[in-house]
Amino acid sequence: MDKEFVPYPFALRLKQIGFDEPCLAWYPTHEVLLFMGMKLGSTKLDFVTQNSPWIQSEKTKTCIAPTFSAAFEWFREKYMLYHSIDPLGYNMCLGLVGELGKLTSCNVPHYGTYEEAELACLEKLLEIVETLKIKD
Repeated sequence: MDKEFVPYPFALRLKQIGFDEPCLAWYPTHEVLLFMGMKLGSTKLDFVTQNSPWIQSEKTKTCIAPTFSAAFEWFREKYMLYHSIDPLGYNMCLGLVGELGKLTSCNVPHYGTYEEAELACLEKLLEIVETLKIKD
């Protein structure tokens, strides 16, 4: 199940650019992925955010662990950055909806596995937003 979650280095970078959506897991250290769950007698899942008591200050290396799906959704909603990964050729395409609603795509090389393409796509989205943050 760990493969559904963004690896620690990416999760930490997401934290640094403001990702704080409710998640089902978190990284107390770079080596461990802990899952939230259901409290005894409860019918709803517990979620964790960057503000949860056990997620410490910005200076620590503790952070929430989004799924790839949650991370990609956040990029779409917050920055209008879209992605697509071809499941047959393992190449990816990124798009940014401009002022006129046009999609500008950026194709990149093929990757050996779908997971490699997914990580490369997340890396590129992080680079784009980190560059925007530096300019702010």
